[in-house]
Amino acid sequence: GNVAVRGAEDLGMQGNAGAQTTAAIYVVPIPVAGTIIRADFEVGVGGTLGDAATATAYVRLNNTTDLTISATVAFTAARQGYNAALSQAVSAGDYIQIKVAQPTWNTTNPTNVIYAAVVTIRT
Repeated sequence: GNVAVRGAEDLGMQGNAGAQTTAAIYVVPIPVAGTIIRADFEVGVGGTLGDAATATAYVRLNNTTDLTISATVAFTAARQGYNAALSQAVSAGDYIQIKVAQPTWNTTNPTNVIYAAVVTIRT
């Protein structure tokens, strides 16, 4: 879908529902205790490419803690990837989402944007 002009989008296990602007609707439950050690995040733009403004992507834990994947997420190419080494303890019953804080676009916000993410938890 098209990205917000400003604000946050939250992604979880929503299938084809797309990014949501309300947190904690679709979450990924964590079934075991462990440590989040890595997050990989990818942006695909299938329509109009965005201008030079950048967004910030996070792993959001329990709708309270933001772990930064990248503060320089760009929408200026058809496909771009980002990753981060992390170290965050998690417990069984916690949940995560991917949060994307959108910038104020200078001139052009991107269209037909698809997000993908993988979060690695070591038990």
